[in-house]
Formats: sequence, structure tokens, C-alpha cells
Amino acid sequence: QGAVAGDACALRVWPAAFLVKSVSQSTPHPCAVNTITVTITANVPLPQIVPYVNAASVNPSIVVSRLVGAQVGTVGTSALVPNPLTVDNIGPDVAGVNADGSRVINLTSSQVYDPVAQVWQNAANLFRGSAIGNTFGQGLFVFASQTGEATLQLFLGNDTSQLYSRSGLLPQSVIGNCDDGARTFRFSFRVYNPSTPQTPAQAVSVGALGIPIPSSAMFQASGDMQPMYVRAGTLTASVWQSSSSPCQTNLITVTLSANIEVWPRCGAGVTITGLVLSRWVPSNVTAFTSVSPAFQVAPVANTNVTGTVVVSLNNSLLWAQSQPLSFTFQVANSPAGVAQVSVPVAVVSGVGLNPVNATLSSVLSNRPGVVDQAAWNKAEIWQATPFPSVANVITVTLQSNVDLTVSCGVVITISNLAGACFNGTTIPLGGPGSGKFSAVAAGTPGTASWNATTASLLLFVRSDLTKAVDYNFTIALQNPNSPQLSPIVSVVTSGIVIAAQPMTRIAGVASVTSLYGATDVESQPL
Repeated sequence: QGAVAGDACALRVWPAAFLVKSVSQSTPHPCAVNTITVTITANVPLPQIVPYVNAASVNPSIVVSRLVGAQVGTVGTSALVPNPLTVDNIGPDVAGVNADGSRVINLTSSQVYDPVAQVWQNAANLFRGSAIGNTFGQGLFVFASQTGEATLQLFLGNDTSQLYSRSGLLPQSVIGNCDDGARTFRFSFRVYNPSTPQTPAQAVSVGALGIPIPSSAMFQASGDMQPMYVRAGTLTASVWQSSSSPCQTNLITVTLSANIEVWPRCGAGVTITGLVLSRWVPSNVTAFTSVSPAFQVAPVANTNVTGTVVVSLNNSLLWAQSQPLSFTFQVANSPAGVAQVSVPVAVVSGVGLNPVNATLSSVLSNRPGVVDQAAWNKAEIWQATPFPSVANVITVTLQSNVDLTVSCGVVITISNLAGACFNGTTIPLGGPGSGKFSAVAAGTPGTASWNATTASLLLFVRSDLTKAVDYNFTIALQNPNSPQLSPIVSVVTSGIVIAAQPMTRIAGVASVTSLYGATDVESQPL
């Protein structure tokens, strides 16, 4: 097939060529185990050895080149999901490492096509990994670090399995130890993809040595099947929190998804920066939990960068394309209100994914780092009597917009009770809410600390105050003996920060205004 007039002339030699030459890959994902499949048909016999009289014999071979970024490791066969390079670097199918650094690799398949039956038949003895070796089903892999390209050289197997196309008919007749028939061969081998995205500028090429066939570009599959194409992925991220209450335990949940597979071999890590958490320090990052199985259950390291958390991916699991991955960790919110000032940034290193701003909830309180500003919904005060030098009962009502908890060390100071008299430093409290307070931290319930110099009352919260609930208590003081206008009484809170503000002095309390000659203002304290 293909012969022309003159081919019978003495020493007429055809130029060798590949009539069919195509190549494809199995996966475009970074660091993935990638199966490269090459299909070829030659126009001349390519035997195992070409003997010469009074000259060294030649061992023909096929050379696949321009495998940009293709990598293999050391001796061994990789697991289905290989470990990161930091753990080991074997395979995918390395049978041996030569002194010059080249690798003998096992082919995953070698086949010949039967056009009559229209099936591919296994042909394990087509290729060897060296000119003198007797092990079939192998090739010689060489990586040139200067160019970042790899080549695969396949030495021919034996004389009965020549890569040769001639008549287009099967079965073949053997004439002079040469197969006379149409044969298309294909073989496959596995490599690791590089970790960074790429679209090779040059096509994978094929040529032959011994019986020379100049190297030339092969027909390449397109899209994700283009050999050594590594897809550039995109990352999506969202971050939200469970609580915006000051000084409370807060669970931060991060959810990530990528449109590529993330293989452990890349040693990918996850970093979230820009978390506006005022009390954030590494020691406060606790209760790290795995909502999705591809994450380890603890931060990789105690980063000293405020607002940054780092985690690593599980060494044995593949992060599947578009699979949502979530992890949650616990922090303590600030005691003071915090407004949203930045958007967290998610980074997945090692696989060429660009950093991405996290999507935040439309609900402000679910945005990480936001802490409600504590305030008093009610801070009211009134008295039982305006008469001078008599025992007086001061009534206080407090209602906050956030929970005020014992664990935060909340202390309430009511100041400028000017003119009030009390003999001592610890005042007993009355009323239904009195048991929530004490004169010292974890002290006797129903007491408060009195400072005569500043005319102020100090109340330690010893039992949690629930937001939006009224807490009423009374204080027994003695009125001054001289007439005075009601002083502006103020209240300030520490532990959970509520800035000083004037209390509402209630006028018109019926029990006071019913006194002979009293006006509405007489119920305002002192």
C-alpha cells in the first residue's frame, strides 16, 4: 500500500513516517494522576533491532516529546489518591531510577487494533524501557528541568510485533520475518500534572530514532482532553457567624467550593484572612470542627496574624470538583460593638486558584466580626418620697438589648446619687431583680457596693441578664436634709461595654404624686 513506480529500484528507501499520530489525556486538574494515550501507525517496519555488518546494531525507538510539566516520582506505584509531595513522591508507575535521573515507567496499556474484528487487542510486548532490557510494557521517562518538558522513549519490543502498516488486510502474512498488514497501535502511560494552570504553546510531538522519523506535532484532542492542559480553576467562598452578641461564644463557618479537583499531591492549604474579630488571638481559636470530611480537625499552626486562620486538607482525600467544603471554629466576640470594616479573603494555595473575597450574609448580624453595640433599652429610676432626712426607697429598672453574662465580668455603675446618705459600703437590695446582683464578683446576691465619696452604686452581675427583659430592684437610702433638685443620675457598664448615659428619671409616680402638695417631678430621685 502506497508503493509507486521506481520503488523496486536497487537501494530505493522510503522515508519513514507516522501515518496516524494522535494524543489525548484523561484529566486537566492540577496535580492529578493523568493518563496520556498515544495512537500511531507507521508506514515502514520498526523492528526491535537493526543489525549491520561491521557496525554496531541499532535499537529503534519511538520518542514522545514536549510533555510540558509532566512529572513522575521515585520507584513505586501511587495510591488512587497520591499523598502530598511533603509526605512522599512515588509513582505513578515508576519501575526504576537510572543513574542519570531518568525513570523507567510501566505503561498502563499497549494495544493493537484489529480492523476486521474492530477491537483493540492487548499487546504487552510492544515496548521496553531500555535498548538492552528484556522487560516489556515499559518506557524511559526523562524530565528536562531547564525546559520544564518531559520525553518518553519507547524501545521496540520484538520482531514479531513491529509497528508497521502496509496492506490493510488481516490476518497478515509473514514475509521475511515482517508482518504484512495494517496495524494501528496505541499505548498509555500515567504522569502527574503540574500544580499550576497551563495551556502548552507547543503540541506534544512524536518521532523515531534508529529508523529516523523526524519529530512532529501530533493531532491533539481539544478542551480538557488536550494533553498537558491544566485547567485554571475559580474559587467561591462564604463566611458567616452564629452570634453577634458581645463577649459571647461565636462559631465562624467557612464554606468553599472550586470548579476544579484539588489533589492532595499539591499540598493545598486554606487561609482565611481579614476576619474582623477584636478578641482574635490564636489561643482563642478553639473547637475547630470538620463539617466536611476533607479537612483536618485542627488549625495547621498558631498563626500570629490577627484575623487569620489556616487549615490544611486531608492527605488522603480528593476535594472533588464543585464539592462544598465547610469548617467551623469558635472564637469569643469583643465586649464592645464592632461594625463590619472588611470582607474576609479566602486563599487556597498550591493549585493556582486566585484569592477570592468571601460572600457575606445579607443579614448584618451574620457577618463575621460584627458585634452588636450593647445599650440600655431602659434605664429608669424614681423615688418613694421627696421629704428631707427620711428613709427613701429608690427603684431602678434596667433592660438591655443584649445578654449581659457573668462570664464577661459585667459591672454596672449608677453614679451621681448626690445627697444620698448610707452608713456603710454594702447596701442590701430589694425587689424581684435584686438576686441578679452582688457587691463583689460572685458575692452575696441581693447586695451592691456603695461609694459615699462619689455617691455611686456598684453592681456586679452574678446571674445572667437576658436581653429585652426588665430587671427591677430597690435601694434604701436616706434623703439629704436640705432641699435640692433631682440630680442627673447616670449609668455606665464595663465587661460588656455600654457607654455612660443619663438614666430616665420617672416623673408622676402615683404613690408620690398622691402626697399632699406633691407634683409630678417629686418622684424623680433625690
